[in-house]
Amino acid sequence: MHISAQCPAGRPRAPSGKRRLGLTLALVTVVLMGLPHTPAGAQPTLGTERFEFGVGVQAFTHFTSAVRLDSQTRGIGTRLRLETDVDMDERIRVARADLFYNINARHYIAFASYDIERTGTRRVERDVRFGDKIFTIGTGVTAALDEDVAKLAYGYNALVRPRATLGPSFGLHVMRLEAGMSLSNLPLAYDARTTAPLPVVGVRGSYRISERWRFRGALELFDIDVGDIDGLFRDLILTFEHDTFGRLGFGFGLNANSLDIESGDDDFRGIIDLSFRSAMVYFRGSFGPRAGGRE
Repeated sequence: MHISAQCPAGRPRAPSGKRRLGLTLALVTVVLMGLPHTPAGAQPTLGTERFEFGVGVQAFTHFTSAVRLDSQTRGIGTRLRLETDVDMDERIRVARADLFYNINARHYIAFASYDIERTGTRRVERDVRFGDKIFTIGTGVTAALDEDVAKLAYGYNALVRPRATLGPSFGLHVMRLEAGMSLSNLPLAYDARTTAPLPVVGVRGSYRISERWRFRGALELFDIDVGDIDGLFRDLILTFEHDTFGRLGFGFGLNANSLDIESGDDDFRGIIDLSFRSAMVYFRGSFGPRAGGRE
């Protein structure tokens, strides 16, 4: 994604994002490092099969979506709160897939993918400028916002215990965004689209609660304000997994995500401010030989 919009000097930011990430990492590290050193044979150990996967449903229960689409010829567009201004869907379910490749006990590659498609129809209660289009008050409109997500990360388990792992991760959160608005009685066409490969850093960890239950958590962050680039991204996932049939089982958890970017790209000029909360339920499994324990 090419981002070239000049950032308004007074635009409010959230400079505490990195501070919260640091505090979270420090707290989790202290907790895990405080676990007692019991012999490996006296407690369940973490599974380190070469491949792990999860396939299931992600159910979104709350969205907050604000979009402003500007025009090179008409200037600044109207900032829309999609859930109220155009009655965009707030409760939807989508398919999600996750894959882990464990190189060894410390190094791994993680991948995830899902696709969110939402639409809404309503008569606008004010004049709306959406890119090069203008919709007058009382006009019936249909709007759509699609978000295709692919995540790829490398992780290093700096802390490895018989029950727990914890360490940093680095990767890309690639988002393909498409937005469109048209009269309700006309076919909907997308007015803007862009692909944003966001470089993210984060922390991932897991804790074996019992022989069959495991807790996993991951936090990723992108926060930059350099030159023409202005953006903030957070993604938090917390899950519980059960090894029901040896290498096969199920999992469930929560995912909270927020994205705030100002873009001057020719294909998407404006502001995107999105956040959601969702619940995940999935079938999980693992296969392949156990990953080697050497670093």
